[in-house]
Amino acid sequence: DTVSFQMWNGTSWGRLSRLGSDSDEAYKGIDVAFFADNRNAVVAYTDNDQSTAFSRIWNGTNLTSELTTLSVGATVRVVTLATHPSRAEAILLTTDSSSDINFQVWNGTNWTHQIELEDDSFNNFEPVGIAHESLSNHSLIIWSDDDDGTPYYRFWNGTNLTVEYTAPDVGDNPRFFALASKPNSNEIAVAVLDEGSDTNLLVWNGTNWTSPIEVAS
Repeated sequence: DTVSFQMWNGTSWGRLSRLGSDSDEAYKGIDVAFFADNRNAVVAYTDNDQSTAFSRIWNGTNLTSELTTLSVGATVRVVTLATHPSRAEAILLTTDSSSDINFQVWNGTNWTHQIELEDDSFNNFEPVGIAHESLSNHSLIIWSDDDDGTPYYRFWNGTNLTVEYTAPDVGDNPRFFALASKPNSNEIAVAVLDEGSDTNLLVWNGTNWTSPIEVAS
């Protein structure tokens, strides 16, 4: 159950680096993203059934030493990572063995702002997603609980999270989210795969949500 990292430079693969030795292959315990303002990348991963995830920075040449993220109080299962398009910031979303969803931020130096978003979600899917409004630079974080078909969401403005809001009901419990931001706009498209094996599309227009459109069942 080894977690490894290897960088493609446009021509060839670099040296294979081992990150972790005991990550559970039943869960998506790794993610990686590039920062927009430099050549650096951040990789986050699970290891040894810990209540923290781990991270390392790729500086364009080498990986830094391992950094421990903030503890979420239970074994981290799934990691979802996204960097900000205009500042040296990364957001890490995790699900854990207690079915919690947690949020924390890499500010370029440390992991900060650890906040529990949900205490009754899934721990074996990826019931979270994140994308950025292109004009406002605010980050949309969306997730589900294990009770109904209503997604929940909050915005991060670089300093604080808003209060929790509800998106339109998609029918069954959302298990997976996929998000995409429209350039030069605050629109964000959100695809949701739910417990009933239906896929719905929602669009955030910067102010409101469109009604869900079922595109597959």
